[in-house]
Amino acid sequence: MARKRSDSTRQAANESHRSYGHVSLNKDGETAWQSFIDCFNNPVLILSSDCNVIHVNEAATGHFNITREKIIGSHFPKAFRDENNISIDCPAEKCTKTKKQENIEFYLEKKGAWIRINAYPILKTNQEIDKVLCIIEDFTFQKKIEIDKQEIETKFQTVFDAIYDVIIILDAKGVIQDISPSIEKMLGYSPGELIGKNTGELDILTPESKQQAISDVTQCLKGKRINLSEYQLISNNGEERICEVNLSPISQEEKITGLIAVARNITRRKKSEQLLTEEATRRRILIEQSTDGIVVMNSKGGVYEANKRFADMLGYSMDEVKRLHVWEWDTLFPRDQLDQMVATVDEVGDHFETIHRRKDGSTYDVEISTNGAVIAGQKLVFCVCRDITIRKQMEE
Repeated sequence: MARKRSDSTRQAANESHRSYGHVSLNKDGETAWQSFIDCFNNPVLILSSDCNVIHVNEAATGHFNITREKIIGSHFPKAFRDENNISIDCPAEKCTKTKKQENIEFYLEKKGAWIRINAYPILKTNQEIDKVLCIIEDFTFQKKIEIDKQEIETKFQTVFDAIYDVIIILDAKGVIQDISPSIEKMLGYSPGELIGKNTGELDILTPESKQQAISDVTQCLKGKRINLSEYQLISNNGEERICEVNLSPISQEEKITGLIAVARNITRRKKSEQLLTEEATRRRILIEQSTDGIVVMNSKGGVYEANKRFADMLGYSMDEVKRLHVWEWDTLFPRDQLDQMVATVDEVGDHFETIHRRKDGSTYDVEISTNGAVIAGQKLVFCVCRDITIRKQMEE
Protein backbone atom coordinates (compact mmCIF):
# COMPACT_ATOMS: atom_id res chain seq x y z
CA MET A 1 0.00 0.00 0.00
CA ALA A 2 2.86 2.34 0.90
CA ARG A 3 4.63 1.40 -2.34
CA LYS A 4 1.56 2.32 -4.40
CA ARG A 5 1.23 5.72 -2.70
CA SER A 6 4.92 6.48 -3.36
CA ASP A 7 4.57 5.71 -7.08
CA SER A 8 1.51 7.93 -7.43
CA THR A 9 3.29 10.79 -5.66
CA ARG A 10 6.26 10.51 -8.02
CA GLN A 11 3.93 10.46 -11.01
CA ALA A 12 2.16 13.65 -9.84
CA ALA A 13 5.50 15.37 -9.37
CA ASN A 14 6.59 14.43 -12.87
CA GLU A 15 3.36 15.76 -14.32
CA SER A 16 3.77 19.11 -12.55
CA HIS A 17 7.41 19.55 -13.62
CA ARG A 18 9.08 19.50 -17.01
CA SER A 19 12.80 18.98 -17.33
CA TYR A 20 15.00 21.11 -19.66
CA GLY A 21 18.63 20.04 -19.45
CA HIS A 22 19.69 20.10 -15.82
CA VAL A 23 16.79 22.23 -14.57
CA SER A 24 13.32 21.19 -13.46
CA LEU A 25 10.67 23.88 -13.25
CA ASN A 26 7.29 23.98 -11.77
CA LYS A 27 4.75 23.90 -14.61
CA ASP A 28 2.99 27.07 -13.45
CA GLY A 29 6.33 28.90 -13.12
CA GLU A 30 7.36 27.74 -16.58
CA THR A 31 4.14 29.09 -18.08
CA ALA A 32 4.65 32.45 -16.35
CA TRP A 33 8.21 32.79 -17.66
CA GLN A 34 7.16 31.81 -21.16
CA SER A 35 4.29 34.31 -21.12
CA PHE A 36 6.70 36.97 -19.90
CA ILE A 37 9.32 36.55 -22.64
CA ASP A 38 6.71 36.11 -25.39
CA CYS A 39 5.80 39.77 -24.86
CA PHE A 40 9.23 40.85 -26.19
CA ASN A 41 9.87 41.71 -29.81
CA ASN A 42 13.59 41.15 -29.24
CA PRO A 43 15.01 37.62 -28.99
CA VAL A 44 14.85 36.52 -25.32
CA LEU A 45 16.09 33.34 -23.64
CA ILE A 46 15.86 32.04 -20.05
CA LEU A 47 18.86 29.96 -19.03
CA SER A 48 19.46 27.71 -16.09
CA SER A 49 22.26 28.41 -13.60
CA ASP A 50 24.56 26.26 -15.74
CA CYS A 51 23.55 28.18 -18.93
CA ASN A 52 21.24 25.61 -20.52
CA VAL A 53 18.29 27.04 -22.44
CA ILE A 54 15.00 26.42 -20.65
CA HIS A 55 12.79 29.06 -22.26
CA VAL A 56 12.93 30.85 -25.59
CA ASN A 57 10.55 33.18 -27.43
CA GLU A 58 9.69 33.06 -31.11
CA ALA A 59 11.97 36.00 -31.96
CA ALA A 60 14.95 34.04 -30.58
CA THR A 61 14.25 30.95 -32.67
CA GLY A 62 14.14 33.17 -35.74
CA HIS A 63 17.39 34.91 -34.72
CA PHE A 64 19.29 31.61 -34.35
CA ASN A 65 17.38 29.99 -37.26
CA ILE A 66 16.57 26.93 -35.19
CA THR A 67 13.37 25.28 -33.92
CA ARG A 68 12.23 25.59 -30.31
CA GLU A 69 12.64 21.84 -29.78
CA LYS A 70 16.31 21.94 -30.82
CA ILE A 71 17.27 25.04 -28.85
CA ILE A 72 15.55 24.01 -25.59
CA GLY A 73 18.03 22.13 -23.45
CA SER A 74 21.07 23.23 -25.48
CA HIS A 75 24.08 24.77 -23.80
CA PHE A 76 23.87 28.46 -24.71
CA PRO A 77 27.65 29.22 -24.77
CA LYS A 78 28.07 26.56 -27.48
CA ALA A 79 25.59 28.41 -29.69
CA PHE A 80 27.27 31.68 -28.89
CA ARG A 81 29.57 31.90 -31.88
CA ASP A 82 30.23 34.47 -34.57
CA GLU A 83 29.55 34.00 -38.27
CA ASN A 84 32.97 32.33 -38.68
CA ASN A 85 32.00 29.74 -36.01
CA ILE A 86 34.54 31.16 -33.58
CA SER A 87 33.56 31.08 -29.93
CA ILE A 88 32.83 34.41 -28.31
CA ASP A 89 32.97 35.13 -24.59
CA CYS A 90 29.49 34.40 -23.33
CA PRO A 91 27.97 37.13 -21.11
CA ALA A 92 25.65 34.53 -19.52
CA GLU A 93 28.62 32.56 -18.15
CA LYS A 94 30.16 35.76 -16.80
CA CYS A 95 26.82 36.64 -15.23
CA THR A 96 26.69 33.35 -13.28
CA LYS A 97 30.12 34.14 -11.83
CA THR A 98 29.78 37.88 -11.12
CA LYS A 99 26.05 37.75 -10.20
CA LYS A 100 25.57 41.08 -11.98
CA GLN A 101 24.53 42.26 -15.42
CA GLU A 102 26.98 41.44 -18.20
CA ASN A 103 26.84 42.27 -21.90
CA ILE A 104 28.80 41.93 -25.10
CA GLU A 105 28.67 43.71 -28.46
CA PHE A 106 29.85 42.36 -31.80
CA TYR A 107 29.38 42.93 -35.53
CA LEU A 108 27.84 40.36 -37.91
CA GLU A 109 29.42 41.15 -41.26
CA LYS A 110 27.11 38.94 -43.34
CA LYS A 111 24.02 40.61 -41.89
CA GLY A 112 25.69 43.98 -41.66
CA ALA A 113 24.33 44.25 -38.13
CA TRP A 114 25.61 45.18 -34.69
CA ILE A 115 24.36 42.83 -31.97
CA ARG A 116 24.32 43.34 -28.20
CA ILE A 117 23.51 40.51 -25.76
CA ASN A 118 22.60 41.49 -22.21
CA ALA A 119 22.59 38.86 -19.46
CA TYR A 120 20.72 39.57 -16.19
CA PRO A 121 21.03 37.35 -13.09
CA ILE A 122 17.87 36.03 -11.41
CA LEU A 123 18.81 35.16 -7.84
CA LYS A 124 17.32 32.85 -5.25
CA THR A 125 16.61 34.10 -1.75
CA ASN A 126 20.04 32.87 -0.65
CA GLN A 127 21.68 34.98 -3.36
CA GLU A 128 22.50 31.98 -5.50
CA ILE A 129 21.96 32.07 -9.26
CA ASP A 130 18.60 30.63 -10.13
CA LYS A 131 18.31 31.63 -13.78
CA VAL A 132 19.83 33.99 -16.31
CA LEU A 133 17.72 36.25 -18.51
CA CYS A 134 19.32 36.95 -21.92
CA ILE A 135 18.00 39.69 -24.20
CA ILE A 136 19.45 40.11 -27.70
CA GLU A 137 19.36 43.56 -29.31
CA ASP A 138 20.07 44.72 -32.86
CA PHE A 139 21.45 48.21 -32.28
CA THR A 140 22.80 48.79 -35.81
CA PHE A 141 20.99 52.12 -36.20
CA GLN A 142 22.29 53.49 -32.89
CA LYS A 143 25.78 52.19 -33.66
CA LYS A 144 25.75 53.87 -37.07
CA ILE A 145 24.80 57.17 -35.43
CA GLU A 146 27.61 56.68 -32.91
CA ILE A 147 30.14 55.85 -35.64
CA ASP A 148 29.01 58.82 -37.76
CA LYS A 149 29.30 61.05 -34.71
CA GLN A 150 32.80 59.77 -33.97
CA GLU A 151 33.83 60.34 -37.60
CA ILE A 152 32.47 63.89 -37.51
CA GLU A 153 34.24 64.56 -34.21
CA THR A 154 37.48 63.07 -35.58
CA LYS A 155 37.28 65.19 -38.73
CA PHE A 156 36.48 68.29 -36.71
CA GLN A 157 39.36 67.58 -34.32
CA THR A 158 41.71 67.09 -37.29
CA VAL A 159 40.66 70.43 -38.76
CA PHE A 160 40.69 71.98 -35.29
CA ASP A 161 44.30 70.91 -34.73
CA ALA A 162 45.62 71.61 -38.25
CA ILE A 163 43.83 74.76 -39.36
CA TYR A 164 45.90 77.92 -39.67
CA ASP A 165 43.06 80.08 -38.35
CA VAL A 166 42.37 80.08 -34.63
CA ILE A 167 39.11 78.43 -33.54
CA ILE A 168 37.74 79.41 -30.13
CA ILE A 169 34.73 77.75 -28.47
CA LEU A 170 33.00 79.66 -25.65
CA ASP A 171 30.11 78.66 -23.39
CA ALA A 172 26.94 80.65 -22.76
CA LYS A 173 28.79 82.80 -20.18
CA GLY A 174 31.53 83.78 -22.62
CA VAL A 175 34.14 81.51 -21.00
CA ILE A 176 36.65 79.82 -23.33
CA GLN A 177 36.05 76.06 -23.35
CA ASP A 178 38.51 75.12 -26.04
CA ILE A 179 40.94 76.80 -28.41
CA SER A 180 42.90 75.39 -31.36
CA PRO A 181 46.67 74.85 -31.11
CA SER A 182 47.21 77.45 -33.87
CA ILE A 183 46.90 80.14 -31.17
CA GLU A 184 50.51 79.34 -30.23
CA LYS A 185 51.73 80.16 -33.75
CA MET A 186 49.74 83.38 -33.81
CA LEU A 187 50.37 84.78 -30.32
CA GLY A 188 52.85 82.46 -28.62
CA TYR A 189 50.37 81.32 -25.95
CA SER A 190 49.42 77.68 -25.41
CA PRO A 191 45.70 76.79 -25.36
CA GLY A 192 45.96 75.91 -21.66
CA GLU A 193 46.95 79.48 -20.81
CA LEU A 194 43.66 80.82 -22.22
CA ILE A 195 41.08 78.07 -21.57
CA GLY A 196 38.82 78.96 -18.64
CA LYS A 197 39.08 82.73 -19.10
CA ASN A 198 36.15 84.91 -20.11
CA THR A 199 36.34 87.68 -22.68
CA GLY A 200 36.92 90.41 -20.11
CA GLU A 201 39.94 88.58 -18.68
CA LEU A 202 41.83 88.23 -21.96
CA ASP A 203 45.07 90.19 -21.77
CA ILE A 204 45.77 89.32 -25.38
CA LEU A 205 43.33 92.05 -26.47
CA THR A 206 44.07 95.77 -26.48
CA PRO A 207 41.63 97.77 -24.27
CA GLU A 208 39.67 98.99 -27.30
CA SER A 209 39.47 95.51 -28.83
CA LYS A 210 38.48 94.00 -25.47
CA GLN A 211 35.42 96.25 -25.34
CA GLN A 212 34.63 95.36 -28.94
CA ALA A 213 34.99 91.63 -28.17
CA ILE A 214 32.70 91.88 -25.12
CA SER A 215 30.06 93.61 -27.25
CA ASP A 216 30.41 91.07 -30.09
CA VAL A 217 30.17 88.08 -27.72
CA THR A 218 27.10 89.56 -26.01
CA GLN A 219 25.37 90.11 -29.36
CA CYS A 220 26.35 86.64 -30.61
CA LEU A 221 24.96 84.94 -27.49
CA LYS A 222 21.65 86.65 -28.32
CA GLY A 223 21.65 84.90 -31.69
CA LYS A 224 23.36 87.44 -33.96
CA ARG A 225 26.19 86.40 -36.29
CA ILE A 226 29.19 88.72 -36.23
CA ASN A 227 31.18 88.86 -39.47
CA LEU A 228 34.63 90.35 -40.14
CA SER A 229 35.08 92.15 -36.86
CA GLU A 230 38.69 93.41 -36.49
CA TYR A 231 40.60 93.07 -33.23
CA GLN A 232 44.08 94.19 -32.20
CA LEU A 233 45.82 91.42 -30.26
CA ILE A 234 49.09 91.42 -28.34
CA SER A 235 51.43 88.43 -28.54
CA ASN A 236 53.42 87.15 -25.57
CA ASN A 237 56.46 89.09 -26.81
CA GLY A 238 54.51 92.35 -27.03
CA GLU A 239 54.05 92.46 -30.81
CA GLU A 240 50.69 93.56 -32.17
CA ARG A 241 48.59 91.30 -34.37
CA ILE A 242 45.51 92.31 -36.32
CA CYS A 243 42.82 89.64 -36.59
CA GLU A 244 39.61 89.33 -38.55
CA VAL A 245 37.03 87.43 -36.48
CA ASN A 246 33.72 85.74 -37.31
CA LEU A 247 31.43 84.68 -34.46
CA SER A 248 28.49 82.27 -34.73
CA PRO A 249 26.09 81.11 -32.00
CA ILE A 250 25.89 77.40 -31.09
CA SER A 251 22.32 76.18 -30.57
CA GLN A 252 20.93 72.99 -29.09
CA GLU A 253 17.18 72.39 -29.08
CA GLU A 254 16.61 76.03 -30.05
CA LYS A 255 18.64 77.23 -27.06
CA ILE A 256 21.96 79.06 -27.45
CA THR A 257 24.56 77.16 -25.46
CA GLY A 258 27.69 78.99 -26.58
CA LEU A 259 29.47 80.33 -29.61
CA ILE A 260 32.32 79.54 -31.95
CA ALA A 261 34.78 82.19 -33.09
CA VAL A 262 37.19 81.89 -36.02
CA ALA A 263 40.08 84.37 -35.99
CA ARG A 264 42.35 84.97 -38.97
CA ASN A 265 45.66 86.77 -38.73
CA ILE A 266 45.51 89.62 -41.28
CA THR A 267 48.50 91.56 -39.96
CA ARG A 268 50.51 91.15 -43.18
CA ARG A 269 47.54 92.05 -45.32
CA LYS A 270 46.80 95.16 -43.29
CA LYS A 271 50.44 96.22 -43.44
CA SER A 272 50.47 95.63 -47.20
CA GLU A 273 47.28 97.65 -47.58
CA GLN A 274 48.82 100.41 -45.49
CA LEU A 275 52.00 100.40 -47.60
CA LEU A 276 49.95 100.49 -50.78
CA THR A 277 47.88 103.34 -49.43
CA GLU A 278 50.98 105.23 -48.41
CA GLU A 279 52.59 104.53 -51.79
CA ALA A 280 49.46 105.67 -53.62
CA THR A 281 49.40 108.81 -51.49
CA ARG A 282 53.04 109.53 -52.28
CA ARG A 283 52.41 108.99 -55.99
CA ARG A 284 49.36 111.22 -55.90
CA ILE A 285 51.38 113.97 -54.19
CA LEU A 286 54.16 113.67 -56.76
CA ILE A 287 51.68 113.70 -59.64
CA GLU A 288 49.74 116.64 -58.28
CA GLN A 289 52.89 118.62 -57.53
CA SER A 290 54.36 117.97 -60.97
CA THR A 291 54.77 121.00 -63.27
CA ASP A 292 54.08 118.71 -66.23
CA GLY A 293 50.69 117.44 -67.24
CA ILE A 294 50.27 113.73 -66.51
CA VAL A 295 47.53 111.59 -68.02
CA VAL A 296 46.89 107.84 -68.07
CA MET A 297 44.85 106.45 -70.97
CA ASN A 298 43.22 103.09 -71.45
CA SER A 299 43.63 101.05 -74.66
CA LYS A 300 40.59 102.75 -76.21
CA GLY A 301 42.00 106.25 -75.77
CA GLY A 302 39.79 107.21 -72.85
CA VAL A 303 41.23 109.06 -69.85
CA TYR A 304 41.87 106.67 -66.95
CA GLU A 305 43.50 109.21 -64.63
CA ALA A 306 45.01 112.70 -64.91
CA ASN A 307 46.45 115.43 -62.70
CA LYS A 308 45.18 118.98 -62.38
CA ARG A 309 48.15 120.41 -64.33
CA PHE A 310 47.07 118.43 -67.41
CA ALA A 311 43.49 119.76 -67.07
CA ASP A 312 44.78 123.32 -66.73
CA MET A 313 46.96 122.94 -69.82
CA LEU A 314 43.88 122.06 -71.89
CA GLY A 315 41.57 124.50 -70.12
CA TYR A 316 39.17 121.81 -68.86
CA SER A 317 37.96 120.93 -65.39
CA MET A 318 39.01 117.56 -63.89
CA ASP A 319 35.51 116.12 -64.45
CA GLU A 320 35.57 117.25 -68.09
CA VAL A 321 39.03 115.76 -68.66
CA LYS A 322 37.90 112.35 -67.45
CA ARG A 323 35.11 112.36 -70.01
CA LEU A 324 37.44 113.29 -72.90
CA HIS A 325 38.78 111.00 -75.59
CA VAL A 326 42.37 111.44 -76.75
CA TRP A 327 41.17 112.63 -80.15
CA GLU A 328 39.40 115.56 -78.51
CA TRP A 329 42.44 116.94 -76.72
CA ASP A 330 44.96 116.16 -79.44
CA THR A 331 43.09 117.17 -82.58
CA LEU A 332 46.19 118.30 -84.50
CA PHE A 333 47.98 115.00 -83.94
CA PRO A 334 47.85 112.62 -86.97
CA ARG A 335 45.28 109.86 -86.46
CA ASP A 336 47.57 106.99 -87.48
CA GLN A 337 50.30 108.09 -85.08
CA LEU A 338 47.67 108.61 -82.41
CA ASP A 339 46.41 105.05 -82.79
CA GLN A 340 49.98 103.81 -82.60
CA MET A 341 50.56 105.78 -79.40
CA VAL A 342 47.40 104.39 -77.78
CA ALA A 343 48.45 100.86 -78.68
CA THR A 344 51.86 101.35 -77.02
CA VAL A 345 52.05 99.09 -73.98
CA ASP A 346 55.73 98.10 -73.89
CA GLU A 347 58.34 99.45 -71.53
CA VAL A 348 60.27 101.28 -74.27
CA GLY A 349 57.55 103.84 -74.87
CA ASP A 350 57.91 106.82 -77.15
CA HIS A 351 58.98 110.48 -77.12
CA PHE A 352 57.72 113.10 -79.59
CA GLU A 353 56.44 116.66 -80.06
CA THR A 354 52.98 117.69 -81.21
CA ILE A 355 50.35 120.40 -80.85
CA HIS A 356 47.42 120.39 -78.40
CA ARG A 357 44.21 122.33 -78.86
CA ARG A 358 42.71 123.90 -75.75
CA LYS A 359 39.01 124.01 -74.93
CA ASP A 360 38.82 127.60 -76.21
CA GLY A 361 40.34 126.58 -79.56
CA SER A 362 43.81 128.00 -79.01
CA THR A 363 46.83 125.75 -79.48
CA TYR A 364 50.19 125.21 -77.83
CA ASP A 365 53.28 123.14 -78.48
CA VAL A 366 53.72 120.06 -76.30
CA GLU A 367 56.42 117.43 -75.75
CA ILE A 368 55.04 113.97 -74.88
CA SER A 369 56.75 110.98 -73.32
CA THR A 370 54.75 107.73 -73.26
CA ASN A 371 55.13 104.39 -71.57
CA GLY A 372 52.81 101.40 -71.54
CA ALA A 373 51.98 98.84 -68.86
CA VAL A 374 49.42 96.16 -68.08
CA ILE A 375 47.83 96.59 -64.64
CA ALA A 376 45.23 94.12 -63.36
CA GLY A 377 44.84 92.79 -66.90
CA GLN A 378 44.16 96.25 -68.36
CA LYS A 379 46.43 97.94 -70.89
CA LEU A 380 47.29 101.50 -69.85
CA VAL A 381 49.40 104.24 -71.49
CA PHE A 382 51.19 106.73 -69.22
CA CYS A 383 51.81 110.15 -70.80
CA VAL A 384 53.86 113.04 -69.46
CA CYS A 385 52.97 116.27 -71.32
CA ARG A 386 55.26 119.31 -71.13
CA ASP A 387 54.26 122.72 -72.54
CA ILE A 388 57.18 123.76 -74.78
CA THR A 389 55.53 126.81 -76.40
CA ILE A 390 58.11 129.30 -75.00
CA ARG A 391 60.99 127.07 -75.99
CA LYS A 392 59.66 126.73 -79.55
CA GLN A 393 59.24 130.52 -79.81
CA MET A 394 62.83 131.04 -78.65
CA GLU A 395 64.05 128.50 -81.20
CA GLU A 396 62.19 130.32 -83.97
